Amino acid sequence: MVIFAYAMVILVWATTPLGVVWSSQSFHPTVAVGLRMTIAAVVTGVIIRLYRIPLHWDRDSLYSYLCGTMGVFGAMMLTYFASKTVPSGLISVMYGLSPIMSGLLGVYLLDGARFQKSQWLALALAISGLATVFGKDLHATGSIVFGLMLVLGAVMLFSLSGVLLKKQKATPHPLALTFGSILLALPGYFILWALMDGATPRIELHDRGLWAVVYLALIGSVLGFFSYYYVLQKLQPSTVAMATLVTPVLALMLGVTLNDETIHPTVLLGGCLILVGLALYFDLPRKALRWLRPISEPALVLPLSNEENKCTDQQRAGEIEIKAHSNHGSLRN
Repeated sequence: MVIFAYAMVILVWATTPLGVVWSSQSFHPTVAVGLRMTIAAVVTGVIIRLYRIPLHWDRDSLYSYLCGTMGVFGAMMLTYFASKTVPSGLISVMYGLSPIMSGLLGVYLLDGARFQKSQWLALALAISGLATVFGKDLHATGSIVFGLMLVLGAVMLFSLSGVLLKKQKATPHPLALTFGSILLALPGYFILWALMDGATPRIELHDRGLWAVVYLALIGSVLGFFSYYYVLQKLQPSTVAMATLVTPVLALMLGVTLNDETIHPTVLLGGCLILVGLALYFDLPRKALRWLRPISEPALVLPLSNEENKCTDQQRAGEIEIKAHSNHGSLRN
């Protein structure tokens, strides 16, 4: 079950950027995200009612909902606006910065949080990758540069939301936290829609943008949320966050295959620098060496010589058998 839930988290994180791009192509960004969150709120509300999950509105719980709204409304809205000019794969690569950014914010906002030397190096690599991506697009149109800045702002809000929630003492039920955050965010979506668009959306069943909205609401927001918090309960947070090493690659492949997106070599280089920085942040090189050490220096079981074969002493044979089993066990471990 844990493996299935973890795979679901990777699937949702990898497909969400493409779903955002498709839905924003069919609807105004405020309509696309507003429809998504409205459907998610209805479904989440029904589940809360069926399972009688408590939904508190005391001061601490309300503060938690507001922190969640920072990501649900702020980060989500910026991402949808950016999707008009930024390819889906690049959006996923940019969101790969979130663990490093969360760690950096945690140094200043969380008690006891520290940045190791290797993590500062990881931050430098990630920044260099980000500069490489921006450097390529500075020679392009100003719209994509603005879109990249919106995504960067979205990642900052998403990371800040998570850090503030971790700092908050109140711990609402994950589903209650989602429902409360969405309820507080919905008025903002409708206000922005009235100010920036105001037109009644035309809904056609054959439009892939409509089904992208439905997918993001049911799979991305509801099932993805359940899976994410389930694996958080079963695995270490660092293990869960390692999914960000996989999702940008999958998102880039989906963008090229399903949306005819092109990957500029400079953007690919910048993305690789960000992923290398992310791997260093999780200390993967040292962990890999630790995993490979028993394999690189195995204990060998040498065949007996002819003279040793002539030995029929029971004690001698017993000692050899014990050594053979011991060496075999070390190889298996």
